[in-house]
Amino acid sequence: MTVTPSARRPPLRPLVVAANRLPYRIDATNGCLPSPGGMAGLVLEAVAGRPAAWVGSTPDGVGVELDGSGPDLVGVALRDDEAAGYYDGCANQTLWPLYHDLAVAPRYEPAWWDAYRRVNARFARAVAAAAAPGAIAWLHDYHLQLVPGLLRRARPDVQVGVFLHVPFPAPALFAQLPWRVEVAAALGAADVVGVQDRASAAHLRAVLARFGRRGDGRRPRVLTLPVPAALGRLGAAAADPVAVAERAAHLRRTEAGDPAVLVLGVDRLDYAKGIDLRLEGFAEALRRGLLDPFRTVFVQVAPPTRVGAPPFRRHAADVRRLARSIDEAFGTPDRPVVRLIEREVAAEEVVAWYRAADVLAVTSRRDGMNLVAKEFLVTRPDGDGALVLSEFAGAAAALRHAHLVNPYDRRGVAAALAAAAAPSATRRAQNARMRAAVLAATPAAWADRFLGALRPVSPSS
Repeated sequence: MTVTPSARRPPLRPLVVAANRLPYRIDATNGCLPSPGGMAGLVLEAVAGRPAAWVGSTPDGVGVELDGSGPDLVGVALRDDEAAGYYDGCANQTLWPLYHDLAVAPRYEPAWWDAYRRVNARFARAVAAAAAPGAIAWLHDYHLQLVPGLLRRARPDVQVGVFLHVPFPAPALFAQLPWRVEVAAALGAADVVGVQDRASAAHLRAVLARFGRRGDGRRPRVLTLPVPAALGRLGAAAADPVAVAERAAHLRRTEAGDPAVLVLGVDRLDYAKGIDLRLEGFAEALRRGLLDPFRTVFVQVAPPTRVGAPPFRRHAADVRRLARSIDEAFGTPDRPVVRLIEREVAAEEVVAWYRAADVLAVTSRRDGMNLVAKEFLVTRPDGDGALVLSEFAGAAAALRHAHLVNPYDRRGVAAALAAAAAPSATRRAQNARMRAAVLAATPAAWADRFLGALRPVSPSS
């Protein structure tokens, strides 16, 4: 797939998607590459076949044409200083930790908030310009929470939907935000706001009632609609079972040293994912003899993320130090017990790691959903492999047959890893039930439900 810079104005569309990123990265050398992270791929698959435009940030802001099917791409140009304030600052050092139960202390910097407001205004103008009369605007995630209010004023004919992929915080936490009234009022201007779980829905309704009252008496419909796995992307990566098995065997042998037990983590280097808690639980299992360091290897696929924000850089450094200390205590120079892979990994390689693993460990401090847990089950048609899953991940509500853990309980994580690594007479049947539930929920059906909910809202709703 290639990209052609375009000066033309794209046609007005009945559906306009807006997210922080475009679904593709525009690379001068390699053309058009998929954006990192699961949200863009999920939403792109969800709107496939629909006439749509996609508004997202880009360093150069050039509108582009894709040589093939897909939404029109509309870039919102961000200067480096704007991106630093809006994205590295407000989005990822103010809102991200606040919405993830204060995993680190949020910083409330007025200059960051000013940048966030300016960028949201630019997004609102771009969405308004791309929307046909009576169109639907589908806005995604915490980066764009002011856009609904701005868009409502600019284009009252447009139906406005917001989906928050992150957890929504309890009212007592949200109240810390100095700009709480502005955010709540903007979200309250939407017709529908979707969230991942019932707790987030309850929190959002309470926040809107306290801080987001509207003069016309209208309130948005709050919809609990957990996101599914991007089955098309996974299916393409796992299309050749023989090739996947060969890649899995190669990775297990050459990258992990062919252990008897391979424990796997697949996460961005984000403190909310609890990679450090997972490693501490793994070390506890080795110390207590629950796992044998001569037969067990932990592989953590950990692409960097948000490197412009100091808390994420500090977390990455902490994870590296912890991995080294575990190796020093339990490994040898030619047989490490922890292997960190800190780079972007193609979907084909991720699928191969899923197939190679005996145990997948997901120990999020807090997660809106966590699609990695679902992807693991989808890519294991053999029914083998065990899932250790944080009870604070949204996926835990549907995956009750996993080994559910409190990630802060080091001994509990250690015991769960050991139990997951042991043979089980019921694992295949339990995995089959969880896998069937994951496969039944498709991105297209998720989009149908959300977009179908966008209709005029009565004052009594």
